[in-house]
Amino acid sequence: MTTDSDVFTPAAALGGSLIWAEEFTAPIAWGARWTGDRSSAYRYCDHNPDDNKLDWLTPSAVTVSGGVATFTATPAGRTLENGRQAWHTGLFTTEYSAEEFRVRAGDYMETRVRLPCGTGAWPALWTWQDGENEVDCFEYHLDNPHLLELSNHVNHASTYRTDVDAIGPDRWVTIGTDLGATCVEWYVNGDRVFSDGTGVGLGWSAYPILNLSLCAGQYHAAPCDPAPITFDVDYLRVYRWPHPEAVRVPRSGGRPPELSAGRVSGRRNAPRAVDKVARWPLTQAPLRGRCAGPSAAAGRSPCCWCSAGRPGCWPPGSSPSTSSSCWRTRTSSPAAA
Repeated sequence: MTTDSDVFTPAAALGGSLIWAEEFTAPIAWGARWTGDRSSAYRYCDHNPDDNKLDWLTPSAVTVSGGVATFTATPAGRTLENGRQAWHTGLFTTEYSAEEFRVRAGDYMETRVRLPCGTGAWPALWTWQDGENEVDCFEYHLDNPHLLELSNHVNHASTYRTDVDAIGPDRWVTIGTDLGATCVEWYVNGDRVFSDGTGVGLGWSAYPILNLSLCAGQYHAAPCDPAPITFDVDYLRVYRWPHPEAVRVPRSGGRPPELSAGRVSGRRNAPRAVDKVARWPLTQAPLRGRCAGPSAAAGRSPCCWCSAGRPGCWPPGSSPSTSSSCWRTRTSSPAAA
């Protein structure tokens, strides 16, 4: 159902290829592409009261019509281990599916959703694998109606994004996450709203999870009546670049957050600290984009930091000189010149 006026995707303009997408234009491919009755993120596979959730995963709680997937949560005739009444609700994960698609470091993942109106609703797009690797592309609760929660649980960074114009119950919003190895960036309706400066690490990968949970009341209000609660999703898309380890131009311009000084040391569980600035031929570490903007005039480029302070990027479609060298930080260990 997406129209041209609804498209905010910043990734396509930077040369990323759409490598995986769910447009909800056909019946849900349970088993082949999606799993909806269990997740390893849930203690009991299909329910998880330990996480303050009333969920009881039920694939039939998700329906597709007109290019939109609708999650419908309703009270269930089941009682959770904590004595609370469960709710039937929906969850998509690629874990346990035949396809077993995973996002990995460097991917850009985006969804367009209509935020729910019902008290107790807890929609989210997040990632999970082997008990960890969680990045919350967004979480939403109606008791904070104009706020999205954005979190990197891999290297511990988070923020709240408040926008009374873009975020609210019954509003469509496009949310994207650039899952960078050294910096995760979040986008709302095409605008970059947070760069964490920590990233997920070069070897990171995880299964995407898109779901509608129901709060049990410990941190956010629980459902106040038995009326169904709905959550709509237009699409879920993943873009990938041929060289995910290369620094990409920030989509809103300026210096790459990956290179922000003082933001890569001292964090917990860091896969590897950036401990030096290394140099290597651009042909071995191609960068996307072009050197432009006010930072270029100051001897720096939004694409890279270069030897002697000179830009070392090249226009799209052209080839770099084999003698060009570019300075930038990196978590791997190329030989220093």
